[in-house]
Amino acid sequence: VIHRDIKPENILLQDGRPMVADFGIALAVSAAAGGRMTETGLSLGTPHYMSPEQATAERNITNRSDIYSLGAMLYEMLTGDPPHIGGNAQQIIMKIVTEEPLPVAHARKTAPPNVAAAVATALEKLPADRFRTPRAFAEALVNSQFRPSGAAADDRGARRWPTAAVVVLVSVALAAGLAGGWGWLRSGPSVDLPTVRFVEDLGNVSLATGYGRLFDIASDGSLVVVGIDSAGVTRLFFRRGDVLGMEPIPETENPEHPVFDPAGDWIAFVQGGDLKRVPVDGGPSQLIARDSDAKQLNWSANGQITFAKAAVTKSGIFIVPEAGGRPVLVPGTDNANPRLLWPELLPDDLTALVTLYPDLSTAQIALLNLQTGSVQPLGLQGTHAHYLRTEHLVYGHPDGGVMAVPFHLASLSVTGEPASVLEGVAVAGGSATFSGGATQLAVSQTGFVATLGVANTRSSLLDVDPSGLATAIAAQALSYPGPQYSPNGRFIAFEDGPMGRGRDIYLFDRQLEIRRRLTYTEDLSRYANWSNDGQWIYFASRQAGARDIDVYRRRADLSGEPEHLAAIAGYEMPQAVLPDGRVLVRTNPVTGLGRDLMILTPGDTVLAPFLANPSYDEFAAKVSPDGRWVAYTSNETRTNEVYVTSFPTVSSIEKVSEGGGSEALWSPDGERLFYWAGDALMAATFTTGDRFTVTGRSEIFSGSFARYELFRQYDVHPDGSFVMFGGLQDADAALVIAANWFSELRVRMGERP
Repeated sequence: VIHRDIKPENILLQDGRPMVADFGIALAVSAAAGGRMTETGLSLGTPHYMSPEQATAERNITNRSDIYSLGAMLYEMLTGDPPHIGGNAQQIIMKIVTEEPLPVAHARKTAPPNVAAAVATALEKLPADRFRTPRAFAEALVNSQFRPSGAAADDRGARRWPTAAVVVLVSVALAAGLAGGWGWLRSGPSVDLPTVRFVEDLGNVSLATGYGRLFDIASDGSLVVVGIDSAGVTRLFFRRGDVLGMEPIPETENPEHPVFDPAGDWIAFVQGGDLKRVPVDGGPSQLIARDSDAKQLNWSANGQITFAKAAVTKSGIFIVPEAGGRPVLVPGTDNANPRLLWPELLPDDLTALVTLYPDLSTAQIALLNLQTGSVQPLGLQGTHAHYLRTEHLVYGHPDGGVMAVPFHLASLSVTGEPASVLEGVAVAGGSATFSGGATQLAVSQTGFVATLGVANTRSSLLDVDPSGLATAIAAQALSYPGPQYSPNGRFIAFEDGPMGRGRDIYLFDRQLEIRRRLTYTEDLSRYANWSNDGQWIYFASRQAGARDIDVYRRRADLSGEPEHLAAIAGYEMPQAVLPDGRVLVRTNPVTGLGRDLMILTPGDTVLAPFLANPSYDEFAAKVSPDGRWVAYTSNETRTNEVYVTSFPTVSSIEKVSEGGGSEALWSPDGERLFYWAGDALMAATFTTGDRFTVTGRSEIFSGSFARYELFRQYDVHPDGSFVMFGGLQDADAALVIAANWFSELRVRMGERP
C-alpha cells in the first residue's frame, strides 16, 4: 500500500509503538484504479511532506514517495521545520520541485553524520536516488558508518541545481505532471497549482522593432511565437508547449507585432507595413490589409483585429475583419492628443483598453468606447493593459515592473489598489520611437504568462555563499541598491530606480518571493536601515521640491505613512539605528561639515557629533552587535581604510584594513569584521577589552560585485551567506514562460489563492 499522506498527524503513538493512520487518500486512489482521481492532474497529499513526483501529479507513484514523506517528518523532528516552508501550498510545492532543503547539519550541528546523510538520501528529488525500502532507511539511521552512495553523497551545503537541471525538471512538471502536456489547461484549471517557470534563451535578440513586442502566447498556453534573429534576418519562430525547441515559420521575415487568434490556429503580424496572417500548422501567409501601418495588434474573439497607428502625421485606433478588408477608424481617435495606443478589446465587444501616451513617464490606462470614441482614464499610470478572467487588469510600468489592479467588468471600474506582480520585465524605447512603452509581456486567459527578460539594462541581487558561489535572487534593480537584510533574514530592503529622481525603497520577501514598495517619493529615498527589532525601516528622503535630505522611518509591515524624524539643514544618511531610537547618520559635504558621523535624536534640530573631523571624511559606519564598537571608512591617510572605534564614547581608534578597505560589516555573531579590499572580501578577527585589537586578516573570496564606498552594497544573512549585487548586465535576452501564474497573481494581490 502506498499511503500518499505520511505526516505527523497520521502517525499515532500507543505505549511507544507507532501506528500509521488515515488511509483515505490511498483508498481513494485505489478505487480510481490507481490512476489520477480527476482529469486535472490534482496532486493529493499535504504540501509540507509531499514528494516532488506527487507534487507534480505523476501517474506512477511508488513506495519511495512515502519514504520521502517520512524523511520530511524526520527532518522536521531534527530541525524544527519541514524541509520547505512557504506562505501557501503553491509556494511550498514550487520549492519542493525546484529547491534543495537546507542540510540538517546547518540547523542541528549535533545531528550524527549518518542521520544527516540518511535524511538527505530520503529527500532526494529523484525517487531512484532514495532508499529502496523503509527498512533500508531505518538501518541507515542506526549505522554510524552510513554515507550515501548516490547523488546525496555530494556536499549538500554547496550543491546547487544547475540551470539545465531546473529547466528539465520544470519541463517535466509542465509536460507530464500538469496532466500530460498542456492540453487540460485549455479549459482552465479547476484547482490552484504552483506557478512554475522555465526559460528559453534567445541569445542576442532585439527587444522590439521600435513599436511593440516580438512575441505572443496562445490563449490556451500551448504555443509561443517569437521573433528571433537568424543570420541577420529576424523571423518568426513558434514553440509548442509539449515540444522542446523552436520551429521557423516561412514567409515571416522582418515581422512586427505577432499575435495569436483566440483559437491559436493563426498568427497575425505586420510585414513591410502590411497586415498579414499565417497558419500555425503551415501554409502561405495571407494579406489582411495593405499599407495599414498597423502597430500593437489585438485579435479578439469576435473575429476582428484592433490596432493602432502611431505615425507622426497619422495616428488612431482601427478595426479590420480577420478575413481581410479595409480598416475602419474608431471615431474621434485620429490624431488624438495624447496618442491612443495598445488597444485591447474587452469581452463586451464595445470597449477597449487603451494607453494614453504623451510619453513613457506620464502614460496612463484608459477605456475607449468604440462607438462614440469617448475616452475614460482609469487613474492608472502605465501602458499596455490586459484584462484577465480573474477580474484583474495587468499593465506595464516604466520601471520594468508589471502592475495589477482588481477590475469589475460589468461596471468597467477599478475596484481596488494596484500592486506589483512582476519585476525585471523589459520595456522598449521611448516616445521618440513611438514604442508606446512596450512592456515585454504576454498573458493568456488560462494562466500562462510570457515575459522577455531584461538584457543589458538591469542587474540582479545575488545570494552568495561563503565560498563565493553566486545565485540570482528573484528581485532585480537598476544600480546600487544597498541591500539590507531584516534581523530575521526573511526580508531584503533595497533601492530601485534611476540615480536621479524617482528612486525608492522596496522590500523583497525571500520566503514568498514577493517584492513590495515601501516608499513612493517623487524625488528620491535611499539608504535603508532596519531597526534592531525589525519593526521599522529608517531611510533618507528628499521630498518633491525640498532642498534637504532628511531621515524618515516607516513600519516594515507597510502600515501607516512614513514619519519625518527631524528637519535638519543639509543631508543626513542613516548608517545604523540605535536601540534607544537615535540614529547614527553620515552628513554630506554640502552641509559644510564634510562627511562626518553624527547622532540624530528624533525631534531635535541639531546633530550631536560622534566622529567629526574637518580634515578628512568618515562614512559607511556600522555598529557592532553588542553595541560597543563602530566600524567605518575614513580617508585620513588619503586612502580609504576601515577603522573601528569605541561607542558611544570615542576612546580609541584601531585601523583594520591594510592597503585600502571599505564597506565594513560585522558578522551576525560579532566575532568577525568583513570589508572589501579591492575585489576581495576580507574578514578580520579581533579581541576586545579596553581596546579593539585586530588579530588576523584573511580573504573569504573575490569577485566582481557592485561596490559603493559611501554605503554598503552587500549584507550578511543570519546563516552566514551574503546578499550582493551585479552580474547580469551583459546577459542575453531570455523568454521566461510561467504556467499557473494566476496562483502567484492572487498571492501578490493579497487574495486567497
